[in-house]
Amino acid sequence: MGKIDLVTKRMMTLLLTSFVFAGTAVGVQVIRDVNIESEVDDEKETNNKNMIIEENVKTVVQAQNIKKEYVKVVSKTNVRNGTNVECDAIGIVKKGSCLEVTDTINNEWYEVKYEDTLGYIQKTKAYITDDKDINQFAYLKSEYIDSRTKDTLPQYETVEILREEGQSFITLYNKNIVRIPKDKLQILDGTYVVVDISDQELKLYEDNKVILTSPVITGRQSSPTTEGIYDIYEITRNRDLIGPNYRSYVNVMMKFNRNQGLHDAEYHTDENGKRHGWRNISEFGGDTYLYHGSHGCVNMPHDSAIEVSNHVKLKDKVLVKK
Repeated sequence: MGKIDLVTKRMMTLLLTSFVFAGTAVGVQVIRDVNIESEVDDEKETNNKNMIIEENVKTVVQAQNIKKEYVKVVSKTNVRNGTNVECDAIGIVKKGSCLEVTDTINNEWYEVKYEDTLGYIQKTKAYITDDKDINQFAYLKSEYIDSRTKDTLPQYETVEILREEGQSFITLYNKNIVRIPKDKLQILDGTYVVVDISDQELKLYEDNKVILTSPVITGRQSSPTTEGIYDIYEITRNRDLIGPNYRSYVNVMMKFNRNQGLHDAEYHTDENGKRHGWRNISEFGGDTYLYHGSHGCVNMPHDSAIEVSNHVKLKDKVLVKK
């Protein structure tokens, strides 16, 4: 019985030892699994925190990138309390006024901030701007018919470019918003002169700003000033202009189309005490050109001609339009 008891005791010891080792292994595995799950949970929590931070950053960046839009009014118009021309006017805004846009309604009205309330302006009376004061100008390379108003814009007509939309420019013409294909327009830049025969007016532009507006007298019906876009090719001073049955002294002549040019014609006494000229200041502008126009040149008041000559140089553009 003693031997049996000894064997039995040894077997029990071996079984217990095996059980302990196995239990230890299981315990280690359980602890390891718990640690792994804890690490995964920590990683998930970290990822979630990172995602929240990223979303917060995106929200902040988007908020910072939100840019206010404005409309600039192209002619005096009413601000109404609704999106209908029969709605009451709550105010009047002048041409050139800028108002902050809060919404676009039915693609026909802008909702804007007006004083301490919201108001509505027709889209035909204003255009979206990023609050820049300077826009580009361009002229039509050929005649163009506005599909919306059916107005015909003649060749060489000038427009103000407000913004680009795809293959078109959104422009301002005669106080109306007109969409014109880009290939119909030629952009003007630098220093240039625009002579408007119908208005009998000259404008001098520099860096897309009008720096001089002056009344003029263009060619008579038998010898009209020719429409077109030209380069100034000659600038001369204190000289006689000679033609059939006339000889006229001028202080400056800026030729752009054969013998046609911009020059002074006002009767005055110049800085050298020389009296010359043949037109009174009251003749410039209006309809003088219809019955007593020039031989084709653009006659100008003395000071205006000198001012233009101080800004332009050879190859600067002269646009003549009706």
